[in-house]
Amino acid sequence: TVPILGDTHFDETQWGRYHVGWKPRDERDANGRKREFARNADMWRERMPSLISAAAKCARPTDAFLLQVGDLVQGDCPDSATAALMFKDGVAACRKGFGNLPFVTAAGNHDIRNGAREAYDAFFVPFHSRELGKRFSSTTFCFRQGPDMWIVADFMKPDVNVIFSALEKSDDARHVFFVCHSPVTPTDNWGFFWFLFGRAEDTAYNETVAEKLERKDEGEVMSYIRLD
Repeated sequence: TVPILGDTHFDETQWGRYHVGWKPRDERDANGRKREFARNADMWRERMPSLISAAAKCARPTDAFLLQVGDLVQGDCPDSATAALMFKDGVAACRKGFGNLPFVTAAGNHDIRNGAREAYDAFFVPFHSRELGKRFSSTTFCFRQGPDMWIVADFMKPDVNVIFSALEKSDDARHVFFVCHSPVTPTDNWGFFWFLFGRAEDTAYNETVAEKLERKDEGEVMSYIRLD
């Protein structure tokens, strides 16, 4: 059993801690982000802590780890040090009440927003290595949990080799769980790249992943759950 948290968008109830010095692209960007900061502050003042507390009370002794499926934090930090602080505080806030349960998160677009890509990699590659007791070198990673294979894909920078290698090595797995912040296949008309390998030059990769997942499913209807 694995408890799952969706987009948590961790943020402070006050503007000061994570966003001072953040520079918007233009006035429209500034206004949009300020609305998001206000929304998150309202969420994290009472509702999100209460929700996480309620979820923790449902935890079972058999839980393998706590899974958060991306957009752990709001992002929009002015520098790498502040981004790392936000990651650290976001993890602590989301795992509160779950004890020493290992914490696993998939990279979301907010997590790396405003130039936080390097900070995210530097923080979470060693973080997941410690949490799961296995050496990882990428924010796309895989691991075995009992008889099951878990593949966690960074949809903003998916590591093709990790994904394909894990799928090839999972023939003896009871179940293969593919975790990604975005859908694996398009679900709307947004265009852009809002699904795994969504850029035009990566279309073949997306089709290959979908085919391999369908083959693993042995012809049964697959269910996709999008939490956002």
